[in-house]
Amino acid sequence: MKLFANPGPPPTGHHQVLQEYRNLRLLQTLNLSKEQSEKVLPLLHRLDKDRRDMFDQQQKLLGRIEQKLEKKANRGELKQLNRKYLNLINNHFQERESNLQKLQKFLTSGQFAKFLLFERRFGKNLKKRIEQMRERHKN
Repeated sequence: MKLFANPGPPPTGHHQVLQEYRNLRLLQTLNLSKEQSEKVLPLLHRLDKDRRDMFDQQQKLLGRIEQKLEKKANRGELKQLNRKYLNLINNHFQERESNLQKLQKFLTSGQFAKFLLFERRFGKNLKKRIEQMRERHKN
């Protein structure tokens, strides 16, 4: 019996459509020049790929931790896996910070601020819509 559910990202086809829609809305929100778009889009794709890779790595490592707990692993094994998890998180945040700094170089301070807010709002709105769809399907 699994201790925790693995939510996972949406299926690949849906995920791709969602990412493209998000990027289109973001480009509209930022009102980028053609030159900016050519620099920003590859960075957005990189940020998205890093986020997906991080999620996958986290899930695999959490799966290993879960197995060790189920098998009543010794403290040393758990400590080692916990350290790996924390290192994974730390490396991800360092990489994300580096990519965001690169992105910031191609945007005005106002555009970068809009990007940061867009990221938060898009996620909240998506979560809200998914919850609404679930509620409609329950009824």
